Amino acid sequence: MKNLRKTLGFTQEEFAVILGVSRPLFNMYERGRRSLPPGAFEKLSKIQLLLAENEQHPSAPCKKLMAIQQKHRQRAQHLLQAQAKKSASKAMRLSMQLSKLRQKLKQLENKLLITQLFLKSANPKTTEWKLLTLIERQLLYTLDTFNPGGEFITAYKLSMHHFEQQHAMHMHSKLKPKNR
Repeated sequence: MKNLRKTLGFTQEEFAVILGVSRPLFNMYERGRRSLPPGAFEKLSKIQLLLAENEQHPSAPCKKLMAIQQKHRQRAQHLLQAQAKKSASKAMRLSMQLSKLRQKLKQLENKLLITQLFLKSANPKTTEWKLLTLIERQLLYTLDTFNPGGEFITAYKLSMHHFEQQHAMHMHSKLKPKNR
């Protein structure tokens, strides 16, 4: 009895309602502590007969059910397509953001490299040396506060959006009706 109920995907409460008994009585029946009343036993027999008939002669799917399933499939395809487009758009935006971050970092590194090159050859007693030192400090501070974690987070988000896009497209392709 328990195997039948679980195979059909019913909870004890649901199956008890179908058989017209209380859940505690049904629980006792499942454990073998009590017998089902005749009315409940008759309903159980009808269920088993229905399942046996359906096993031998599967019924054709209801047209209304097929239409509802098709409508749900189309809606899911539409949502997955929209999600793929949204993820692609976000991925493009993040890719541009990541590129700008990397360009800015490279620009700061080059400025520092050039400043340090000329700082080495400048006389420490000149205004040029003082200005180059000031520029170097500003660049070092900017590089120190430049958040490399931001680059990694953006790269991670980008990869996640690429994954979402691929997954949505994969699921969309699975929902397409198969040609027979």
